[in-house]
Amino acid sequence: MRIRNTKYVLLPAIITCFLFLSFVRPVLASEAEIKPDTVKPVINYAYIEEGVFKVSISDDEELARKPIVFKIGKEAKAYEISINDYEYEYDGRKKIGEIYEIKIEIPSDISLTIIDYAGNENSYKFTIKEDNMGLTKYIPDFVLDRLNENRQSSVNKFKGFEDILELEYGKVVDAFSLYEGIIKDTYYKYNKSDINFKASGLSINKDGVITLNKYGIFKITMSHKLDKTFEASAYVLIKPDWKNIEKRDSPSNFNPYIVYNDKVKVADYFRPKGETTSKKTKIDTTYMLVYNEDEDKTFGMNDQINLDLNKTYKLSVLNFEDNSQVDLYLMRQEKTKQTSKNFADLSQDHWASNDIKTLVAKGVLSGYPDGSFKPKGNITIKEFMTVLSKEIALNPTKAKPVVGDIFVGISPNTWGYIESKSILDRLLASDLYKFNFANLDRPINREEVAFLINNSFMLARPYKTFGEDKFRDLESLYAKDIKNLLDLGIISGYPDGTFRSKNNITRAEIAALITRIK
Repeated sequence: MRIRNTKYVLLPAIITCFLFLSFVRPVLASEAEIKPDTVKPVINYAYIEEGVFKVSISDDEELARKPIVFKIGKEAKAYEISINDYEYEYDGRKKIGEIYEIKIEIPSDISLTIIDYAGNENSYKFTIKEDNMGLTKYIPDFVLDRLNENRQSSVNKFKGFEDILELEYGKVVDAFSLYEGIIKDTYYKYNKSDINFKASGLSINKDGVITLNKYGIFKITMSHKLDKTFEASAYVLIKPDWKNIEKRDSPSNFNPYIVYNDKVKVADYFRPKGETTSKKTKIDTTYMLVYNEDEDKTFGMNDQINLDLNKTYKLSVLNFEDNSQVDLYLMRQEKTKQTSKNFADLSQDHWASNDIKTLVAKGVLSGYPDGSFKPKGNITIKEFMTVLSKEIALNPTKAKPVVGDIFVGISPNTWGYIESKSILDRLLASDLYKFNFANLDRPINREEVAFLINNSFMLARPYKTFGEDKFRDLESLYAKDIKNLLDLGIISGYPDGTFRSKNNITRAEIAALITRIK
């Protein structure tokens, strides 16, 4: 039997097998078990700089197209940041990475969710109390250096005041820098360890660095451990962005002008605008200070201010919320109370005897050195305003608020100056033009008395009203004031149906009117 040559038979099969194997690659175990990406993205570092929250984020593979979702404070709305909305971070010389920025108010909270391309999420929450601070454990050194530099507050003296300093919220200040001039002027040499600082309402560390993390006005006091006679103080003003603060009306000034205590607290003389009851609601004095012009000294609204007897003080109330200034005039007088006195010209059955004795006992009225009262005598404008001002001093809640700062044409050291100003400053400019106060020593008439009482006191509403024709001669610039006092029973006319507006008023009539003011 003949045997065939096998090399020609096997060769095509071998070639076919080789070609097949060249196209088929063995499956590796790692490819047969592909694992999904479960690694969460992270924040590399985060910080707040000049009111901007800045964050660096990364992932082991790839971030999502919108890798950051955030909410600020208690806002319901969440915001997204696109992956391309980044800024480059520089170390001062070169670009070293990417940073995402979010404008934020201080103080506030911010919640972030970091998302990668696989949908992995990582959530963070930061409470931001101060500006220019690192928010994570790791912060690059070049960022820390920049933040420390930014954290130093600028110091600006408020115009016209050496002891009121405007500083920046969220930053810090070296207390020594605030008092550097005073310290050098007082001591040729000193050790910093001997200087003590007290920051009312703000935190201060052992090195004298004050953290400016609150809005308002704060008193900074400096003293010397060894020199007990030395003390200096200043006020630090930290103002918010008023655009984000609800606008409030300035408080009303209910200054009594005459006081009987040797110490006063200016806050006691202010009430919320529109308050007309005797209730004394405390006002917000967060952004208010008092400046004593005579002593060139600044006080807090709730500080006790000492007053000398019979000296006129001008205190300026500074309201930094609306940048207003209100001048407050005060005089401490001795409270004079007299026992019931019999005047030589005042009989027991005189129609105004009881009223006169009541006001004399209160120190509102007085007689003459010769033992007379002169009940039928006239009273000048200045004398009448003195009576009104003393009644207000005894019952400050009866008075209307101060609305002006009227120039009184007599010396501040003259008798009757502070009393006249107490009344004139309560009159509206639209009403004041009617009243001739150029000569305060002329006798006052009945219509002028009605005008001053009606416009300087908080009077009750009348229970009944009289018709316009009750008095046939009631033609006066002050007709409205006269009618209101008639309705309240404070003033009255004459039996013949006349009011006699231009008649000068007597001292006895004044006593009767004042006792009827409720």
